[in-house]
Amino acid sequence: MFLEEALREAIFSELAHREFPLGAVRTVAVIETGDGIVDRHGVRHRGALLVRPFVARACHLERALGFRQGNQRYQSTAHLRDIGRVLDWMKELEFGSQDCVDSFARKAGVQIAHAHVARWFHGGWYSSVMGMDGRLVDFGSSRKLSNWKRRSYETYGPCFGDELDFAQTTIGSLGAHIRHYAGRYVEVKASVQALMHSYRAQVLDELERALADGSVESEAAHSAVEFFYRSFQCSHSEDFKDRWRCLVERLRGMHGVVTPAGFNQGRSGLGNARYRRELVQEALFKVLDQSSQQGDASLTQLEVDGWIGYEGRGNAVQR
Repeated sequence: MFLEEALREAIFSELAHREFPLGAVRTVAVIETGDGIVDRHGVRHRGALLVRPFVARACHLERALGFRQGNQRYQSTAHLRDIGRVLDWMKELEFGSQDCVDSFARKAGVQIAHAHVARWFHGGWYSSVMGMDGRLVDFGSSRKLSNWKRRSYETYGPCFGDELDFAQTTIGSLGAHIRHYAGRYVEVKASVQALMHSYRAQVLDELERALADGSVESEAAHSAVEFFYRSFQCSHSEDFKDRWRCLVERLRGMHGVVTPAGFNQGRSGLGNARYRRELVQEALFKVLDQSSQQGDASLTQLEVDGWIGYEGRGNAVQR
């Protein structure tokens, strides 16, 4: 790999190991090889070897014929060897069980929650980026973000905020592989519920701490409510709902924007929807008035409940 990529991996692995609840796989050494590597643009780079401990990952329990070299991937012997590899992982390391998938799901929920609260974008949360023990690995796409807006940093790449979807896909893949190759049934729905429960609990804990120590900037508060609102609107835990309502009140108080807190127990169905729309309109009028007074202020994609989009440029407002 390029020397600069290896150094980036080493730096980010140390940062992630210190910051994330379950840590990361740390780099042991970066060894410059003395050889050059030419990229696809014809530019020559210094080459290096990255040394790090081995960690079992969810991808090791999945079929991976695409990683074979040359024509081997099309040979039946390679196909059979890959089946044997998956079976060995499930048998020898006892990964092919419901408890294993549930444990992986809970750890993924904790790590993703911290990534979201800390605004750490790890790229696509594929089955290869986290060990079965929860430690993160592979930091080629990692970056820290300034707010909670959902966006992609690569052409057609994954967006910040898609991590839970990727994790659910991995859980479903693990269930399918264990059922097909180990003959054991995994209740994927229960594992996904474990993922979401651990995620919500960790998000609430960390947001409460962040608000207590003042590490949430007022400018980013409204995007935090929008970002996490989706994850809590389907929660069945009354405790989570109550804590979320309290957090929303504090967050929107920081930014001066009324954002629907959701879970209004006194309203339901159409009445609740109308109530939320009224809150949205009130918030938009308030912010747009402030924007017009400032003259050069700009509102871009203020998306609240139902993804209502508004674009403001000074006194000109388009809906």
